Amino acid sequence: MGVVGAGLDVTPEQRLAAVGIAVMRIPVVIPTKLDWIAMLLLIGVFGFFAQILLVMGLQRETAGRGTMALYVQIVFTTAFERIFFHSTPPLLSIAGIFIIMSSAIYVAIAKNSNIASEKRRQSAINSAEDTSLEEGLPENEEEQH
Repeated sequence: MGVVGAGLDVTPEQRLAAVGIAVMRIPVVIPTKLDWIAMLLLIGVFGFFAQILLVMGLQRETAGRGTMALYVQIVFTTAFERIFFHSTPPLLSIAGIFIIMSSAIYVAIAKNSNIASEKRRQSAINSAEDTSLEEGLPENEEEQH
């Protein structure tokens, strides 16, 4: 759905943004100071490495558990906003953070308790099988008689 022949893929959102900029006569600002250019480059470099680490982590861990770790980003974002910008998030944002974090914690705890009960059930089944094997009896001895 991009521009044919130009080698660029332009999404409908980008087209809408371009129209909005033109209609509202918003000037495009290109950074000229070295420190701004350096910050933009660092944002790109750190974002690139963060994406690489995220993909590597999701390859090594289940997707559900790996993406739940992304919720920590909310906590760090709020803390950094307070530290660097001296800004307190609005009450509605704090309520949203609380809802998201409490839901993630609930899912993690519920999943861990389900896994623990499944392991207990599996170990009970395995211990019954081990006992019959230790005695040298087939598992379904009662059915054979």
